[in-house]
Amino acid sequence: MAQKLRLCLFSAANPKDTPLASSFEELDGVNLLGETEDIEEFREGMRTTTVDLVAISLDDEGGLGFEAIEYATEIQPACGVIGVSTDSDPTKIIRAMRTGCNQFVHSPIDPGDLRDAVARIAASRQVSAPAGKRICVIGSSGGVGATTISCNLAMEFAGLTETDAGLVDMDS
Repeated sequence: MAQKLRLCLFSAANPKDTPLASSFEELDGVNLLGETEDIEEFREGMRTTTVDLVAISLDDEGGLGFEAIEYATEIQPACGVIGVSTDSDPTKIIRAMRTGCNQFVHSPIDPGDLRDAVARIAASRQVSAPAGKRICVIGSSGGVGATTISCNLAMEFAGLTETDAGLVDMDS
Protein backbone atom coordinates (compact mmCIF):
# COMPACT_ATOMS: atom_id res chain seq x y z
CA MET A 1 0.00 0.00 0.00
CA ALA A 2 1.54 3.26 -1.10
CA GLN A 3 -0.38 5.55 1.26
CA LYS A 4 -1.81 4.75 4.68
CA LEU A 5 -5.59 4.45 4.80
CA ARG A 6 -7.30 6.83 7.22
CA LEU A 7 -9.38 4.63 9.53
CA CYS A 8 -12.33 5.32 11.82
CA LEU A 9 -13.78 2.69 14.17
CA PHE A 10 -17.36 2.47 15.44
CA SER A 11 -18.64 0.05 18.05
CA ALA A 12 -21.95 0.61 19.82
CA ALA A 13 -21.40 -2.72 21.56
CA ASN A 14 -19.28 -2.73 24.69
CA PRO A 15 -15.77 -1.86 23.40
CA LYS A 16 -14.20 -4.18 26.00
CA ASP A 17 -16.01 -7.10 24.38
CA THR A 18 -14.81 -6.27 20.87
CA PRO A 19 -11.45 -4.46 21.01
CA LEU A 20 -11.29 -3.22 17.43
CA ALA A 21 -8.49 -0.69 17.85
CA SER A 22 -5.85 -3.19 18.99
CA SER A 23 -6.36 -5.33 15.88
CA PHE A 24 -6.04 -2.37 13.51
CA GLU A 25 -3.08 -0.78 15.31
CA GLU A 26 -0.97 -3.79 14.34
CA LEU A 27 -1.49 -3.12 10.62
CA ASP A 28 1.12 -1.08 8.75
CA GLY A 29 -1.19 0.30 6.06
CA VAL A 30 -3.67 2.16 8.27
CA ASN A 31 -3.67 5.35 10.31
CA LEU A 32 -6.24 5.17 13.11
CA LEU A 33 -8.05 8.52 13.33
CA GLY A 34 -10.38 7.57 16.16
CA GLU A 35 -12.78 5.12 17.75
CA THR A 36 -16.22 5.88 19.14
CA GLU A 37 -19.27 4.13 20.52
CA ASP A 38 -21.54 7.17 20.10
CA ILE A 39 -23.46 7.26 16.79
CA GLU A 40 -23.70 11.07 16.80
CA GLU A 41 -19.96 11.41 17.30
CA PHE A 42 -19.44 8.94 14.46
CA ARG A 43 -21.74 10.93 12.16
CA GLU A 44 -19.95 14.18 13.01
CA GLY A 45 -16.60 12.56 12.28
CA MET A 46 -17.81 11.26 8.93
CA ARG A 47 -19.14 14.73 8.00
CA THR A 48 -15.98 16.62 8.94
CA THR A 49 -13.12 14.24 8.17
CA THR A 50 -12.11 12.43 5.00
CA VAL A 51 -11.97 8.74 5.85
CA ASP A 52 -10.68 5.94 3.61
CA LEU A 53 -11.79 3.01 5.74
CA VAL A 54 -14.39 2.41 8.45
CA ALA A 55 -14.59 -0.67 10.66
CA ILE A 56 -17.97 -1.12 12.31
CA SER A 57 -18.96 -3.62 14.96
CA LEU A 58 -22.28 -5.27 14.14
CA ASP A 59 -22.76 -6.83 17.59
CA ASP A 60 -24.92 -4.13 19.18
CA GLU A 61 -28.51 -4.98 20.02
CA GLY A 62 -30.11 -1.86 18.55
CA GLY A 63 -28.81 -2.18 14.99
CA LEU A 64 -26.67 0.95 15.23
CA GLY A 65 -23.87 -0.83 13.37
CA PHE A 66 -26.05 -1.22 10.28
CA GLU A 67 -27.19 2.39 10.63
CA ALA A 68 -23.54 3.48 10.77
CA ILE A 69 -22.78 1.53 7.59
CA GLU A 70 -25.64 3.23 5.73
CA TYR A 71 -24.54 6.65 6.93
CA ALA A 72 -20.86 6.11 6.09
CA THR A 73 -21.62 4.94 2.55
CA GLU A 74 -24.07 7.80 2.03
CA ILE A 75 -21.73 10.56 3.24
CA GLN A 76 -18.49 9.17 1.79
CA PRO A 77 -19.29 6.70 -1.02
CA ALA A 78 -15.61 5.99 -1.75
CA CYS A 79 -14.96 4.95 1.85
CA GLY A 80 -14.34 1.23 2.37
CA VAL A 81 -16.40 -0.48 5.08
CA ILE A 82 -15.43 -3.54 7.11
CA GLY A 83 -18.14 -5.15 9.22
CA VAL A 84 -16.94 -6.98 12.33
CA SER A 85 -19.07 -9.44 14.28
CA THR A 86 -18.83 -12.43 16.58
CA ASP A 87 -21.88 -13.81 14.78
CA SER A 88 -21.10 -15.56 11.51
CA ASP A 89 -24.75 -16.16 10.60
CA PRO A 90 -25.04 -15.91 6.80
CA THR A 91 -28.18 -13.78 7.14
CA LYS A 92 -26.25 -11.17 9.12
CA ILE A 93 -23.35 -11.21 6.66
CA ILE A 94 -25.70 -10.78 3.68
CA ARG A 95 -27.51 -7.94 5.47
CA ALA A 96 -24.15 -6.26 6.13
CA MET A 97 -23.11 -6.57 2.48
CA ARG A 98 -26.46 -5.30 1.23
CA THR A 99 -26.23 -2.36 3.62
CA GLY A 100 -22.87 -1.37 2.15
CA CYS A 101 -20.07 -3.42 3.73
CA ASN A 102 -17.19 -4.18 1.41
CA GLN A 103 -15.66 -6.82 3.68
CA PHE A 104 -16.72 -8.87 6.69
CA VAL A 105 -14.35 -10.04 9.43
CA HIS A 106 -15.30 -12.51 12.14
CA SER A 107 -14.42 -11.65 15.74
CA PRO A 108 -12.17 -12.58 17.47
CA ILE A 109 -10.23 -11.03 14.66
CA ASP A 110 -7.66 -13.14 12.84
CA PRO A 111 -4.78 -10.78 11.88
CA GLY A 112 -4.32 -12.48 8.50
CA ASP A 113 -8.00 -12.21 7.64
CA LEU A 114 -8.06 -8.55 8.66
CA ARG A 115 -4.91 -7.83 6.66
CA ASP A 116 -6.48 -9.45 3.58
CA ALA A 117 -9.72 -7.46 4.01
CA VAL A 118 -7.83 -4.17 4.31
CA ALA A 119 -5.64 -5.07 1.32
CA ARG A 120 -8.70 -5.78 -0.83
CA ILE A 121 -10.22 -2.42 0.08
CA ALA A 122 -6.90 -0.64 -0.52
CA ALA A 123 -6.58 -2.30 -3.93
CA SER A 124 -10.06 -1.17 -4.92
CA ARG A 125 -9.19 2.42 -3.92
CA GLN A 126 -6.05 2.63 -6.04
CA VAL A 127 -6.61 5.08 -8.80
CA SER A 128 -4.92 4.28 -12.05
CA ALA A 129 -4.16 6.89 -14.66
CA PRO A 130 -6.68 6.85 -17.46
CA ALA A 131 -5.44 5.36 -20.68
CA GLY A 132 -4.34 7.91 -23.25
CA LYS A 133 -6.13 8.40 -26.55
CA ARG A 134 -4.58 8.96 -29.95
CA ILE A 135 -6.22 10.88 -32.74
CA CYS A 136 -4.60 10.91 -36.14
CA VAL A 137 -5.16 13.83 -38.46
CA ILE A 138 -4.07 13.30 -42.04
CA GLY A 139 -4.27 15.94 -44.75
CA SER A 140 -5.14 14.86 -48.27
CA SER A 141 -2.41 17.12 -49.60
CA GLY A 142 -0.08 19.83 -48.32
CA GLY A 143 -1.60 23.10 -47.11
CA VAL A 144 -5.11 21.86 -46.27
CA GLY A 145 -4.82 22.70 -42.54
CA ALA A 146 -4.07 19.34 -40.90
CA THR A 147 -1.44 20.94 -38.61
CA THR A 148 -3.83 23.75 -37.63
CA ILE A 149 -6.60 21.28 -36.83
CA SER A 150 -4.18 19.08 -34.86
CA CYS A 151 -2.98 22.03 -32.76
CA ASN A 152 -6.52 23.15 -32.05
CA LEU A 153 -7.59 19.61 -31.11
CA ALA A 154 -4.67 19.23 -28.69
CA MET A 155 -5.45 22.58 -27.04
CA GLU A 156 -9.17 21.82 -26.78
CA PHE A 157 -8.65 18.34 -25.31
CA ALA A 158 -6.16 19.71 -22.78
CA GLY A 159 -8.70 22.33 -21.74
CA LEU A 160 -11.65 19.94 -21.56
CA THR A 161 -9.90 17.20 -19.61
CA GLU A 162 -7.68 19.53 -17.55
CA THR A 163 -4.75 17.20 -18.21
CA ASP A 164 -1.72 17.32 -20.44
CA ALA A 165 -2.11 16.73 -24.14
CA GLY A 166 0.64 16.08 -26.63
CA LEU A 167 1.01 16.76 -30.31
CA VAL A 168 3.40 14.93 -32.59
CA ASP A 169 3.82 16.09 -36.18
CA MET A 170 5.08 13.11 -38.18
CA ASP A 171 5.58 15.06 -41.42
CA SER A 172 9.24 15.10 -42.29
